[in-house]
Amino acid sequence: MRFVSAGIVVGSLLFASLAYAAEGKGANDSGKGGPGPGSAPEQGSSGADNAGPAGEEVRVAAATKSTTGDEDEEANPDKADPFAKAYKPWEVGVSFETHRLVIQNDLAGGDAVNGPPGAGAGADKMLNAYSAFVRYDITKHDHLRVIGFMTESFMADSGESGVRLDDTAVAYTHSFPLPKKFNLDANFTFTIPTGFMSYKAGTITALRLGVGVDRKFGPLFLELKTGGAYDIQTEESYSLAAGGAPTAQASVNIAGSAELQMPFYNPLSAGLGAYTGYSWLNDIAAQLPAVQDPTFKNQPIQQNYGGEVYIRYLIPMLAGVKPDITFAYAMGDGTLGYTQFLHDGVGHFYVGYRETAEFYATLSLRY
Repeated sequence: MRFVSAGIVVGSLLFASLAYAAEGKGANDSGKGGPGPGSAPEQGSSGADNAGPAGEEVRVAAATKSTTGDEDEEANPDKADPFAKAYKPWEVGVSFETHRLVIQNDLAGGDAVNGPPGAGAGADKMLNAYSAFVRYDITKHDHLRVIGFMTESFMADSGESGVRLDDTAVAYTHSFPLPKKFNLDANFTFTIPTGFMSYKAGTITALRLGVGVDRKFGPLFLELKTGGAYDIQTEESYSLAAGGAPTAQASVNIAGSAELQMPFYNPLSAGLGAYTGYSWLNDIAAQLPAVQDPTFKNQPIQQNYGGEVYIRYLIPMLAGVKPDITFAYAMGDGTLGYTQFLHDGVGHFYVGYRETAEFYATLSLRY
């Protein structure tokens, strides 16, 4: 189940930077966003659907922001070199991610609602994700992006492909250069409900506001992001057919990341990131008590969290195409989903939680 809520994206730190309303890792526009993990699958929903507002934000960022902390040389209209390439105010890109849970052999599958305890856990042992974006620079500091997402799950009903569209995001970002070489990005994003889970939730749109500060200290790029989201939708649950999980009202998130370019070889870098977010869910008025947490009278505030370490390689540019590849170990991310703090009404913090601990690889291309 995806939570289109407002979260505290500490995760923009991590990967795949694929994207959501901001930008990702420190080395290029297609890098991961940082923990950009999302919310962990619960109540029968898939990890992809659980990514939620925070997760999406991370993904959008990842797919569209530079991870080096520097502007691309060809994108700087103030560059003094008369032989520099002409400034290009637009960019397009695509990204492919593949995710594999670390533990593959002891997670129960099946129906999370009607099955035995633990059923439905770790359903997405393998998950692929695809994204594409178009960016246009209105001015040097004003950027407009449109990002689309699609996931491919390997657990599907007979006759289904397992391929599903996610919501399309439209993001506007304004950059504020600050003293001491700091940079502040403020962004506004709204979604177009093209995703299956948004259809089940009756989502009209999700509105998100975010702000991020970054700075490059020599080979070290640091970034901190925070934001919030509010979902406009008509349903209070995803219905029993989709697991009966409550839909999200709003969320806040925060994420931080650090990426270090290797001094012996600048195209190679290593990084880490962390993320946490809080979501407010709808109470389900006329459904079975089983679909709500029996420990609480009303839906409790949900916290999710995640983190990752990764290495990234910027492949030499060819014919104007800028590829990069990322390998990571993560405790969830914005595509698979993040780990929930509450488990059966009790708070637990797990490092390497088996339902979200994963390895993933990302290949991104920008032109």
